[in-house]
Amino acid sequence: MFSCTEREWELLVQLGRVFGWSARGATYIPQKGSSVDDDVRHGYKAGESQDPKRVDSEDALSWAAALARARGSERIEALIEKTEAGQQNAINSVLFAAILDDFIEYAYGGEFSFSKS
Repeated sequence: MFSCTEREWELLVQLGRVFGWSARGATYIPQKGSSVDDDVRHGYKAGESQDPKRVDSEDALSWAAALARARGSERIEALIEKTEAGQQNAINSVLFAAILDDFIEYAYGGEFSFSKS
């Protein structure tokens, strides 16, 4: 299981895209009695716990690979600091490195679901 703040999640999405992740979109996990089409692709903004979304295996592996490239980049700290400039309670690039490593390992595990807790 992986857990992070909403801002950290948004940064993971943004860094993945900057480093070459072609996001396929997340699908809703159908709930009992729901009429939601589970094949429709949506964004990566986390819904409430009763509305989890799924990232398929191909997308997860691609995202992990992009974040691994980001992790190895000399410019990652500058990108994080630029993204967080002026933000209240800005994410610290050094502390974020552990979150990034954890998520890379988690996403390399393949398909996963996510929601707000």
